[in-house]
Amino acid sequence: MASEFPADREKFYEGWGAFFKQLSAHGGSIVLLPAAAAEPPPKVKVVLFNKGKLSLVQVGQQVTAASFESLAIVPSNATKFDASEMTHSDFAALAKSQGAYVNLTK
Repeated sequence: MASEFPADREKFYEGWGAFFKQLSAHGGSIVLLPAAAAEPPPKVKVVLFNKGKLSLVQVGQQVTAASFESLAIVPSNATKFDASEMTHSDFAALAKSQGAYVNLTK
């Protein structure tokens, strides 16, 4: 995506979020392929949230839908997600402000 404006990327991040919602609905798993770290389109950072702990999804790592409560899809340079812990409300607000937030708790 050529645009530098975050608003232009909103649908891109929401598309990633929709994919993870389908993953959860079907109880599946996903592996990020090397293309997830390539530009264009923008590089993304997928951050999982589970019981206050954050974990960054690495290329080649398998992720199952049951292993996390919510996630953020944000630009790869979003450094605030490099923390190891965060409250759920802070995580959700930060994810919504920088990319997309997906809550998978039922």
